[in-house]
Amino acid sequence: MNIIAYTIYLTISCFITVRVGKACYSNGWHFIKPLFLGHDELARAVNKLLLTGFYLVNLGIVAWNLHGWKGIDSPVELFEVAVFYPGCSMLILACMHAFNMLAIYFAHKIFFQKKSL
Repeated sequence: MNIIAYTIYLTISCFITVRVGKACYSNGWHFIKPLFLGHDELARAVNKLLLTGFYLVNLGIVAWNLHGWKGIDSPVELFEVAVFYPGCSMLILACMHAFNMLAIYFAHKIFFQKKSL
């Protein structure tokens, strides 16, 4: 049963990682670009670094979750594990995203406040 749970968990995690990573990368450009006025290449590089960091952190979360699994003996436990672990991963990533957006907001606010002085 563990092999089935691993397969389900890895499939869900890979799908979420790639889908959310691509969405954050393409939409995040619009938030990062104003911080690097006239330096589009630097803004693109920072956006790619954020995407790489997102993938690495998510890979670490997936590996950490796989390490802590116990034996699965029933279909009910299989369902619980297949829902619980991706949910924990999504919660951690949502908190990280909220923190990053807050950091970008404050950086944007400080940058444009200094510029207007």
